[in-house]
Amino acid sequence: MDSSTPTDPETACDTHREIDRDPQRESGHTPAPVARGRGRGRPVTVSREVRREQILSAAERLFSETGYADTSMADIARVCETSKRTLYELFPTKEDLFRSLVGNMETFAGLPHEIDAAASTHDALEAALDAIAHYVLDVRHVTLARLVIAESHRFPELRQRYYEQGVEHCKRWLEARIAALVACRRLAPVNENRLAGMLFGAVIGTPLIAAIADRRLPEMAEVAAHAREAVASFVATPR
Repeated sequence: MDSSTPTDPETACDTHREIDRDPQRESGHTPAPVARGRGRGRPVTVSREVRREQILSAAERLFSETGYADTSMADIARVCETSKRTLYELFPTKEDLFRSLVGNMETFAGLPHEIDAAASTHDALEAALDAIAHYVLDVRHVTLARLVIAESHRFPELRQRYYEQGVEHCKRWLEARIAALVACRRLAPVNENRLAGMLFGAVIGTPLIAAIADRRLPEMAEVAAHAREAVASFVATPR
């Protein structure tokens, strides 16, 4: 998972639920189609990459439904309707498969543009928090977070990687947006790291913990309302 390059503060102002539902379908993530039984005629050839994605999709669903320990490689092969030989050629062990699944999680890309000069400071921060919320509170991201936490005793390095390249990466990006607003003199001088942590915790951290624990995703309208309240409470603009 690659990290996005934070916005340059000096140039940024120059340019303008439930989790028990199917996590693949509701997140917007489009899994590779799982192979179905073949009819008569010439066998269908499936590329190695497509087969790999099919296996990862099946593993994610089974790990989420029955847990890592209670899912066997034979179970995954059966759902994919592939041979165990093919499965083991791509993933020699179940541990390798789990690591690949977590490593396959999409990286937060931020917003596709610089801070809009026409937007208010509060609107710019609310937009940043909205982008982070749609990534961190996505059903697939929460599902993988629950798996990583549940299996952290087996894969302690994956829990650290999830935090650094998921949550912490989002916080660093938010900190860069705040620094850009300060550099543009649209935000009063502030400790960017502290403010980013406060905003992230108030708007995203609490619903993320609840989603992981209770298997319920928050309504995005409710998250947006919390973002408005948090920005209004924590952020002072220059007079």
